[in-house]
Amino acid sequence: MSDGDKAIMIRWLKGQAEGMRPDSVTDIPNMPDPAKVEVIGVLKTQSTAKCLSCHPTAKYAAFWLDRKLDINARVTSGDMPRGSTMTDANKKALLDALEGLK
Repeated sequence: MSDGDKAIMIRWLKGQAEGMRPDSVTDIPNMPDPAKVEVIGVLKTQSTAKCLSCHPTAKYAAFWLDRKLDINARVTSGDMPRGSTMTDANKKALLDALEGLK
């Protein structure tokens, strides 16, 4: 868990102790917006190489989170990325990174 994730969790737990609704995580001050959080690591490498030309928002976590199941199915079947192929190792790395995205 990153330091940022830990800080969010601590703010959320404090909010729960103060009676905050369980579904109001987005009400936490300074909560990062997934639409503005850029991906890193394998997702950044793969999105830069294979995805951004068709999906300009693939550099943001929200893109991957919103399409997680669809991306998994398409990459596994070989339908994505269009017009190119991925090695089995690259597919596995991408799908592992996608699975770890929260």
